Amino acid sequence: RVAMPQEKGLSEQLVLSGSLTAQQNASLSSRTAGLVAELLVDAGSTVKKGQPLLKLDTALAQHELAQRQAALSAAQVLQTERKRLVTEAEKLTEQQLFPQTELSLRRAALAEADAMLQQAKAGQQQQQEIVARHTLTAPFAGVIAQRSTDVGEWVALGTPVLQLVSLTPLLLDVPVPQEYFAAMSALRHIEVRADMLPGDKLSATLLATVPVGSSSARSFLARLEVTDGQQALLPGTSASATFHFERDDATVLVVPPDALLRHPDGNFSL
Repeated sequence: RVAMPQEKGLSEQLVLSGSLTAQQNASLSSRTAGLVAELLVDAGSTVKKGQPLLKLDTALAQHELAQRQAALSAAQVLQTERKRLVTEAEKLTEQQLFPQTELSLRRAALAEADAMLQQAKAGQQQQQEIVARHTLTAPFAGVIAQRSTDVGEWVALGTPVLQLVSLTPLLLDVPVPQEYFAAMSALRHIEVRADMLPGDKLSATLLATVPVGSSSARSFLARLEVTDGQQALLPGTSASATFHFERDDATVLVVPPDALLRHPDGNFSL
């Protein structure tokens, strides 16, 4: 059988190993201090974005909110009464039965009541936000990887209580030798083989290359996003990526592998 050599672009493959990581991995903490009243999730729980995870005791905060609401009601009553007095004075002034100075005083009192009402509204909204901060919600969808508190425990402001990890998308970080940094522009496609799915070839895209090399390993970081098969993969597992390079500025003659004869000294002949 005779095969003709073909002229093709110079291609090369580079196989590298790395670990799958989650794009979002957060240590969640409460936005206020308090006593844990309810713990709604545990390690391994799958949560959605905005789902309540933990609730603190809100007894004191609710009492303060009731006081702010009462102050708001009093401010509304005061404003309504002073509006009535101003309207009454304006009608009497038009009939020249009321002094202009007294009308000005009543208008100033109404402006003061308006300001007090705005202050009361702001105080109520602030206290409502404080009450809402007693509930910790999920900032993104994922799985609870770790729980570090329990019901009845006092939580300080900023203390991590839960670790939330997103399952999709998954990223693959691999160290690439420094001599391949310039060759990244000639990258054609990437294949990923996960140790959890040894028989499957997964596709991936290059998200970023970190142009800061490691002085000890003489390598730089390449971050890949696995685009398929993510539902069967887990963060923290190992995988290997095969980089396929092809240079347009260099061509070689390609022959079938069966046409190459390997010699004992390692050389080839055609």
